[in-house]
Parts: sequence; structure tokens; C-alpha cells
Amino acid sequence: MSLIFPFITIGFFLWAIQRIFFWTYFWQLKEYRLDRVIVHLKETRQGRSILFSPVALFMVLLFLTYGLLIFNDSLSTSYQIIISISFILLGVKVVSNIISGRLKSPIFTGKALSIVIISITSISLLVFFIFATDRHICMACYCNSCYAFSCCFCSFSFLLPYRDIS
Repeated sequence: MSLIFPFITIGFFLWAIQRIFFWTYFWQLKEYRLDRVIVHLKETRQGRSILFSPVALFMVLLFLTYGLLIFNDSLSTSYQIIISISFILLGVKVVSNIISGRLKSPIFTGKALSIVIISITSISLLVFFIFATDRHICMACYCNSCYAFSCCFCSFSFLLPYRDIS
């Protein structure tokens, strides 16, 4: 497992950066307005396909089945293999999207750049702490669910009213 660990890590981070770029692009497209995001996700076929894509459902399933490891430790090895293969394949998919020019990325304004930097930093710190606890592969699915939340949190923090102190 330690021989393919760099490939798993690269695949995970490629996928993480791709998801952060996508969600930042999505928020930017919807002008950072929660009402427009909700309407798009609820009422359009394209919005529902974002939430209920096969990859998203597969990751949710992996995240939920993590609880089975508490009761049956013999599944740990097979679970780690499934997650490892998943992140390697997702990393390959991201590379193919980059090569084909299908990677959705935001226009890097000050707000979008801040969202991307804060999101990548928060995911990296979370992954670092997970690696430190030696549960890195099993908890990678948890990080997968943090991309949208991280981008959403950053977007909302920039929408809060503030007063210039000058």
C-alpha cells in the first residue's frame, strides 16, 4: 500500500483542487447569491445532476459505509483498496479534463482567489491532521464532502457587511 500512496495522494489533491475550482466557478456564476444557487440545484436538471451524479453518490456511499468499519474491522483492507482505486481513477479523470480543456475554473478575481486559497488551505490542513492520526485513506471521503462547504463558507464570509475603518 505504501508504494501507491503517492499516487493516491496526488489523485486526491487533483480531485480536491478540481472540486474547489468547480464550486468557486459555480458560486461565481450564480453571483454569490444563495437564492440563485438553491434554485439552480433544486429546479434544473443540470443542478440535480451536480448533487446526484454517480461519483457524488458513490462518495456518499463510501462515507456512510465507513461506519461499518467500526463494527467489522475485517472490511478495513477492502475499504482502503476501494478508496485508493477511486482516488487514483478520479485523479486520472482530472488530468484528462485538464488535457481536453474541460476543467471548469473561476475567473480569478480577488474574491474568487481568496475563496480558492482558503479552501485549498483548509482541505490541506484537514488532510494533514488526518494523515497524522493514521486514518488517512478511510477518512478521505470525509474531505471529499468538505469542498462545497468550504467554498460556500468562504463565499458567505465575503458577503457579510463590513465597515471600512479608514
